[in-house]
Amino acid sequence: MILAALLLAASLALGWTLAARLTRKNQLAFAFPLAIAAGAWTLFLASLAIGFNDYSIVAAIILQAVAAAVLYGQKKPSLEHDKRIVALLVAGILLFTALQYARFHYDANGNLAGIPIDFGFHSAIITSLANGNFPPQNPFYDGHAFNYYYLTHLYSAALLKGGFPLQAATWIPIVLASAAFIALLYLYVRKLFPKREHAAVAYLAIPLVLLNGTLAFWVATPTTEFFHNALRNTGFPFENFLIDILIINQSAVLGAVIALMILLLIKEKKNTSAAILVGTLPLINAPFFVLGLSFLLFFTSIKQKIIATAMAVPQILLLQNQNNGVLSNITLHFGWMSQNQDILSILLFWINNLGPYLALSLVALYFLKNKEINKIYLTLLLPAVLANFFIFTPYAWDNFKLFLLFFMFIAILSAYALIEIWKKGSLAKIFALVLLSTMTLTGVLSLATLANHSEGLSYTRADLEACKWIEENTPKDAVFLIDNDHVQSCLFATVGRRVYLGFGEWLTNHGIDYTKQLEENKQMLAGNCSLIKEKNLTYAYFTPNVKPSQGLENQSVERYASQSQVVLELCKKT
Repeated sequence: MILAALLLAASLALGWTLAARLTRKNQLAFAFPLAIAAGAWTLFLASLAIGFNDYSIVAAIILQAVAAAVLYGQKKPSLEHDKRIVALLVAGILLFTALQYARFHYDANGNLAGIPIDFGFHSAIITSLANGNFPPQNPFYDGHAFNYYYLTHLYSAALLKGGFPLQAATWIPIVLASAAFIALLYLYVRKLFPKREHAAVAYLAIPLVLLNGTLAFWVATPTTEFFHNALRNTGFPFENFLIDILIINQSAVLGAVIALMILLLIKEKKNTSAAILVGTLPLINAPFFVLGLSFLLFFTSIKQKIIATAMAVPQILLLQNQNNGVLSNITLHFGWMSQNQDILSILLFWINNLGPYLALSLVALYFLKNKEINKIYLTLLLPAVLANFFIFTPYAWDNFKLFLLFFMFIAILSAYALIEIWKKGSLAKIFALVLLSTMTLTGVLSLATLANHSEGLSYTRADLEACKWIEENTPKDAVFLIDNDHVQSCLFATVGRRVYLGFGEWLTNHGIDYTKQLEENKQMLAGNCSLIKEKNLTYAYFTPNVKPSQGLENQSVERYASQSQVVLELCKKT
């Protein structure tokens, strides 16, 4: 516990002293994300040198403390804050703590409850890293390097290894970064629209970004559940920003807030600082790196572009090597996830997904006639246009992330347009309210559905007891055999054990062809002990919905059995 607390304190100190170099006021809004990013990078570099362990955490604490002391001596941080920023930060911390509780908590009966979507994936990265899986092997695909950006997970893993419980280790980076996102969004909009008469635009932009929704409510039935990805393949894939980016996705949160800082810094002509932040992004979140870099290209000098590129290239090479040539998966497809490829169908697809936002943003551009805002709009539009012509990711929906900065900007412009409409009279006010409701209704319904499912069981008490036994009685680097598509287990999510082959969808979505390993997994589950020994597997884990085959059971020793939870030590009788 002390080690984790010292790490967090050192990171916050460094984040604050870094923020002092970027802004005179409202430094905490910058300090929170800078603290997590600087802490994660310091841990990563220390771990490359001496491995990920207690010593590298101590080294990261010392390095951050020394850096904070040096920076403090050069320029002292300020406590000068706009009261509205402090209020937004406090409200953000409370809001996102509640939302993260809904995502992941333990109920009164000892079950792990919350929103299961992608929880096992992100939690497994954290717990696997905490067990010493560094540089990380894929927790779900034994023997292969991990093809994912994981620095935010590494910071949570250090907090976990340092003594914080899994909940706190998972929540803290997300809550701090998400709260900062709200405050920085407000600051950015005020920079774009500094006049007092436009103050309301900054407040309205926050719900328009966080509660965005499609027109899916027009085709909904009384039984429709607006749950995360339920409408993804029905023509409404542009999902809610708050849920998909700030609640569920462990890596995207920090990427989003750093990308927003980049926009704000470039607006304030602090381009070198923006370039450095872009250079840190590939291992934090690759899609936001792409978006940040594309923005940087049009607003900075050659020297600043070189700084960002030099920092990013080693990370890109590492990710490309681990992704086994994922860039070769680029395919031509018009209209992102539009099922039909004719122009009318693509136009209807975008009306259904972003229609009011796009229309209002164009209205705002027409009335503003501001060259700088026009340039920002066109710059952010470029990656969105490319993502509308090409699928850049193995899983087509992941192109969604390449639209996000453009979406954020048109949400800001929509807020401006709605405020201007509101000023035109009583009928205009009604029209503005109808538009606002249309733009956010699906987002609100999605959030309500999320809350309604927040007591769903991810893992039962019996699951957790079995996993606790595994944690206490098997090596941390043990690789388990499981029935990959039928065991969504605390085995990897809470105790960080790797598996020979995990959930197929997670592998497919990251461009991994696991056909050969799937066949081998089936053979080993059937009792092929020669293959099990060749693959150096020692244990198998079975949950109540999956029983071990007689062939495997006859050759193995049962080490744990309780409430249909079974752990076998493999092939001990042969």
